[in-house]
Amino acid sequence: MMNEEISSQENKSEDVSGNEISVLFFGIIVPAAALILGWTMRSSPCFFLFDPIPTCWHLFIYSLIPICNLCCRFTLLKKHLPILGFLNGAALGASFFCTLSLLPFFLLIIIGAVVLYIKWEWTIFIVFTGWFALILLFFGTLGITPLLAFISAARCRHHLKRMIPKTCREKIPGTRAGFILTVSLLIMLEIPLNMTLLGIHLACSEMPESRKNGIRMLRLFGDEETIMKMCYGKIRLTPLGFFSSIAAEYPSDISDIYYRVTGKPFNTTDPFTDARFRHRNTDICLGSETVGGKLDGLSLSLSGIEGVIHSDAAMSYLEWTLEFENMSMLQQEARAQISVFPGSAVSRLTMWIDGEEREALFAENKKILKAYRNLVSRKQEAVLVSDKGNGRIMVQCFPVPGRGKMKIRLGITSPLFLEKENQGRLDIPCFTETNFDIPENFLHDIRIESKYPLSIKNRKLKTAHSEHGLYFIQGTAAESDLSETKLAILAARPAAAVMNWSRDPAGSGAILQMIETAKRICPSRLIFVIDGSSGMREFIPEIAKALLRLPEGIEFGLTVASDTAAAEPVSLRAGTREIYRAAGERLKKTDCIGGQDNISALIRAWDIAAQNKNSAVVWIHGVQPVLLQSPEIMKQKSENCPEVCLFDIQAANGPNRVIEPPYFNGNIESVFISGNVSRNLKRLFSEWKGTQKHYRFSRSGIKTGFGLSRDRETSSHITRLWAYNEVLKLCAADENERKEQAVQIAADYHIVTRVTGAAVLETQGKYSVAGLSEF
Repeated sequence: MMNEEISSQENKSEDVSGNEISVLFFGIIVPAAALILGWTMRSSPCFFLFDPIPTCWHLFIYSLIPICNLCCRFTLLKKHLPILGFLNGAALGASFFCTLSLLPFFLLIIIGAVVLYIKWEWTIFIVFTGWFALILLFFGTLGITPLLAFISAARCRHHLKRMIPKTCREKIPGTRAGFILTVSLLIMLEIPLNMTLLGIHLACSEMPESRKNGIRMLRLFGDEETIMKMCYGKIRLTPLGFFSSIAAEYPSDISDIYYRVTGKPFNTTDPFTDARFRHRNTDICLGSETVGGKLDGLSLSLSGIEGVIHSDAAMSYLEWTLEFENMSMLQQEARAQISVFPGSAVSRLTMWIDGEEREALFAENKKILKAYRNLVSRKQEAVLVSDKGNGRIMVQCFPVPGRGKMKIRLGITSPLFLEKENQGRLDIPCFTETNFDIPENFLHDIRIESKYPLSIKNRKLKTAHSEHGLYFIQGTAAESDLSETKLAILAARPAAAVMNWSRDPAGSGAILQMIETAKRICPSRLIFVIDGSSGMREFIPEIAKALLRLPEGIEFGLTVASDTAAAEPVSLRAGTREIYRAAGERLKKTDCIGGQDNISALIRAWDIAAQNKNSAVVWIHGVQPVLLQSPEIMKQKSENCPEVCLFDIQAANGPNRVIEPPYFNGNIESVFISGNVSRNLKRLFSEWKGTQKHYRFSRSGIKTGFGLSRDRETSSHITRLWAYNEVLKLCAADENERKEQAVQIAADYHIVTRVTGAAVLETQGKYSVAGLSEF
């Protein structure tokens, strides 16, 4: 009997020792190693399809599994049984949830074992199937680890029962609370992802009501980062999210959904700050006229703006040198949309090839674009500049070589905005949209000169006066200074300089420019369309305040482009100060959220404005990076009723797809915002009242020798501004003969317009192959 009892005790001690070893290995060491390996290898291509530890919160909760098992199995807190019970419940909850999440990956163990068996049977596939099998086994082991940890936690629970009296062993204090709390936290962490997937699924529905519900759900519960990365065609999901979305079909481009949810273009955020997103980006917009998403490793490495302001002629010429750097191994195309002052023309383009600066050729859009795309398809060097209308130009450079750089230069001829007879304003060009990164500490070098005094409200840019009588503004400016605040240089000018001329380089005569003071005709009917997107939230108070400056007695109507106001009718009232104040107060209550469809509101406003000959639509909006519906109806209405003028007032810098030339050819006047919106609106309203002067440029071709003073001869860039306006007039006629004439004028004066572009090709022979030698 004594020997049997001793043998029984030895077996128990061996069982206890075996349990401790199994818990130590499968409940502590293996889960800890899996956590460390999973967290450190998050950027590995092995985790392309799913993310085992998507956030730091997941890492924290899952790390409770080995910690709690360690505390419970070795009873590190013997005197605090409720705490041990709570920790054991937390380990059980975390491992149970993770086991359910990774349950489908158990199949990978079977597949891996089968492939390993085939590997030994078919030696021809030894290398390939061997690595494939190891990857499958790796994921399979990752999937079975939580189950082993759960079993170990259950053994720890059995060990804790021995520490309490037999009458209470069925219930360990704190275990249920720990289990429920841990599982609840993990479920809460999964909600944003799965709600995002469900919202996107509804937003992609063909039923309008489902789309509205999907957008509403995404605005409330959606994960912005997940939507943004799906715009790049990358789905970085947790295992639960991955398997729950297998049955769903998502479009390859959901940038419109991202805009509807956030009110921002998807390419304003750099996705490559997350290491897990690197080395998997493909450029789906290569060679197209779409800027597209940001490319990994592509950035702006140099930017310098130099130029001269001809204050007497109220114009300027700037040269912007840009250098792009590609840190990746693959060739990439740099694309950007640039904002310039309305009426400006790109009059020069060069590219450095083998250390030599090559000049561009100006020709018809179709031929230039075809030649550029042919070179892109052959991986040969080229740069292209095209006009997007209303103060927007598109720049495309290919290829920025892997681990290399590419350098170009743009020449931009711009008129000054005359605020007074003796003062003009030059707004520095800036990026509105890029597919390359601009580092946070990046600085643009700026140096601009003039014969007359210059001033600027920026401490980083200094004014100087040389011994030769020239005035300078020079220094460095951050990207935010250019794109967000719009750097404006104020240039003094002689008030009496109302007539200037320049010899016509493409003809035998001259171009005469007259600066005239004109009275702006006040519309008898004004319809305001206010964008209800989130980006307009900070501008709404300014707009409401500026409405009080409107002239009284006009027919006034106001509508907000938003989901809630989509069906609200636009009521017309005789404008009084009380009506304007009431409209401003109603406007302040607008709930600016997400990105709103402005085209529907513009169509309703245009229909009302078209009922009166002397009417206008004032559209105040933020960025319009996507077309939520086709603007074809808007284009037809503008062509059928050209008397209605659209005042396009964009409050924030960014793309505007709605009024690009392919979609809108109506009577548009872009009110260029510099400074605050309120000041520019007040100026426009004062011009309607007649209390503020409105200045207009009149340029015409004349013969030389008709009393032209040598003192009034100025830069030849006046001829390019004249040619740009002539092309616009010819394009508005919408006749083939006149468009051919417009192409010829633009090519002769070397300017980029709606019908012509500029390109630098790799060799001179490429021009002949593309049929461009005739120009």
